[in-house]
Amino acid sequence: MDVSSIYVKLALPEKYSREIKLGDTLIVTAGGETSTLDSVTAPARITWLAAFLDPRNQTKQVKAKILDNTSKFQPGQAVKAKVVVRKKEEALVIPANAVMYADTSYVMLYKGVSSTAGGGSTAGGVAKKQAVTVGMSNGKNIEILSGLTPSDSVIITGQEITNTGDKVKIVESGQND
Repeated sequence: MDVSSIYVKLALPEKYSREIKLGDTLIVTAGGETSTLDSVTAPARITWLAAFLDPRNQTKQVKAKILDNTSKFQPGQAVKAKVVVRKKEEALVIPANAVMYADTSYVMLYKGVSSTAGGGSTAGGVAKKQAVTVGMSNGKNIEILSGLTPSDSVIITGQEITNTGDKVKIVESGQND
């Protein structure tokens, strides 16, 4: 059996169906945690798009060719695919879990206060609630359209229990004090 040309068939959710086109690239992954096979990943190029949505599940059928099958994909193997439907080169992004939602979306900022009194140097700060407007998200990170600048320090751990004015200490990852 010739496996030099492997194709994947996908059912793309309706909300993305108008944002893809022939020739777009996606990343295909197979194996890994839920398989006895090692995880393999490779790029694939969309070679065919169905003309209409499938009326049974409101998805668009897509066919893509694996571009580099040195990764050892197997015929019939289950895969996951990531399709880049929108991309911004210059976007301000933060971890998605840093954004909290109430009446509006907001984050908690760290506002530093430094002191050199007594010959020593101490750094501390306070928390401040900051409203933000969010944009695209990939589930892990989220784009901030307004409300933050690249120099802002966003609290990403413990922000759910932090209030404006609370004293905050920066702790590097791995420190337990």
